[in-house]
Amino acid sequence: MIRATNIIFSYGDGPVFDQASFFVSKNTKVALVGPNGAGKSTLLKLLMGADQLSGGNFEIQGDIAYVPQEVKHDLDLENAKNIREYVDPNYASEDYEISILFSGLELTDIDLDKKPSNLSGGQKTKLALARALMGEADILLLDEPTNFMDMGGKRFVMNFLGTYSKTLLLVSHDIDLLDESVDKVLYINTQTKKIDEYSGNYTQFMALKEEKEMLAKKQHKVQSTHIKQMEEGLRTHKFSGKKGARQKTILKRRVAREKEKLPDLPLEIRSFALNLPEPPRVGEIPVRIENISKAYADKQVLTNLNLAVRRDEKLLLVGPNGSGKSTIIKILMGIIKPDKGIIFNGINLKAGYYSQEFENFDLNARVIDFFADKANIDEFYASSFLKKFMFDTNKQKQKIATLSGEKKHAFLYPY
Repeated sequence: MIRATNIIFSYGDGPVFDQASFFVSKNTKVALVGPNGAGKSTLLKLLMGADQLSGGNFEIQGDIAYVPQEVKHDLDLENAKNIREYVDPNYASEDYEISILFSGLELTDIDLDKKPSNLSGGQKTKLALARALMGEADILLLDEPTNFMDMGGKRFVMNFLGTYSKTLLLVSHDIDLLDESVDKVLYINTQTKKIDEYSGNYTQFMALKEEKEMLAKKQHKVQSTHIKQMEEGLRTHKFSGKKGARQKTILKRRVAREKEKLPDLPLEIRSFALNLPEPPRVGEIPVRIENISKAYADKQVLTNLNLAVRRDEKLLLVGPNGSGKSTIIKILMGIIKPDKGIIFNGINLKAGYYSQEFENFDLNARVIDFFADKANIDEFYASSFLKKFMFDTNKQKQKIATLSGEKKHAFLYPY
């Protein structure tokens, strides 16, 4: 059970939560949702005691297990003598039971006697998830548990969580997972800094939320129109004499009061336009690779791969985890070199790269500085552009390393 009463927490210059309250009853499955940067990961960390509230309190009954978006500094993982000890520290399960769980989570060819610290970032996150699932904590906090999984792994997690008999608090962008695995939604309202509670799954929540947003937009439009009409009256009406002056003063005060009462529309329902530059004209085949091969140690990932991309084509690159999707992208970008083969880049080719693990980011740079430099634009235009992606002035001044995982993913180059 989790009860939050009037919690207050600020990050930088602005509040994340302001007198927010919510309740999660025992054995309930709850989705925690909200716009990028709203504070979902922050709330999970607060529940774990990683950060301290400025006000209010939590009442928590039961033990908690937490799996973050990215496993970075897990001392239990780094100090474990082997994988088996990390995922099952009490040795409560047989090896074959662990293997079944690993198979479902797409952790194939994992030697339980090896050190977990030598694995990739995605594998470490899956190991942390396996450890949490095996521990059967009273309260399970999961932050994007299917980020590094293909469809098979996602389906396994959905089935597992669907039958999980204890309390679950889940952050995810996977709509299928949210629909099948939860029966309550906590929505972080970035406008009020409160947490709104909805019964039902994610689709039911979205239907109710959209109804509220449509009503808010209609009310906002009616109030805005009324204010414009009053301002037009002030501009065109002739106010004569002392009586007219008093009437004008009264009307001005009324307009000011109406403007003050006019609520801001939530960021996620405001409309905006993006003005992007026209890309340079490229040839009919802007990029082509011939007979590309790549191996990592004794694992052959790509063998004599050939690929030609035509102008204006949109390609989807699919395959199981570890099959070489990211390797192909990194070879095309020149980040890694193939063992053999040739890459042909057409004239005027300018490529943008959206990285899964942010290896092309200077994590110690401020958002505004890094973005303006990489996009080769001035700071004023960079700031205006970033605001359209919900990077307010305070977030623009933050170091990239301090952003949440999803906020980093929203931080793309426009050029």
